[in-house]
Amino acid sequence: MEELNTMNSDDWDYVSREDNITDPGIPAKIRDFFVNNHEGEDITDSLLNDPNYSLWIVARKLGETHADVFTKKLNPLAASCEKAGIKICCLTSGDVDIEDFRHEHQTAYPFYTADDTPLKTMIRSNPGLMLIKNGVVIDMWHYMHFPSYEELNAKYFSKK
Repeated sequence: MEELNTMNSDDWDYVSREDNITDPGIPAKIRDFFVNNHEGEDITDSLLNDPNYSLWIVARKLGETHADVFTKKLNPLAASCEKAGIKICCLTSGDVDIEDFRHEHQTAYPFYTADDTPLKTMIRSNPGLMLIKNGVVIDMWHYMHFPSYEELNAKYFSKK
């Protein structure tokens, strides 16, 4: 060991370096995920970095979605969430006129656009519901099993 301490580092020459990846991890299944508002501005970071709970309705194709779910289940849920300060939005590919859809189904929450492939990867249900916090998926539901606001509040929101 003493030999190592007495060696002068100025006498050393860099030869090469070898990197060994012991565990490459699991690559993200969703790539190129970008969300735009109705003005076309990228709002992905603001959605993913929100430290509070938010609900994302994922309706990848509005023209093929179960539209009655919006009026019967999602609109009442959104109204309760809005009163409690929980953000809710809808992500869609924009395959049909969003404003016409919103008007027809009386949706008061914002609709944002994203590419169809990541939306389909996120959840297969059309529409589906995802609970997000700090960019982490906390829970998700098929449209046939959407929770009520009371269920969400008891399990998540009241435990902030």
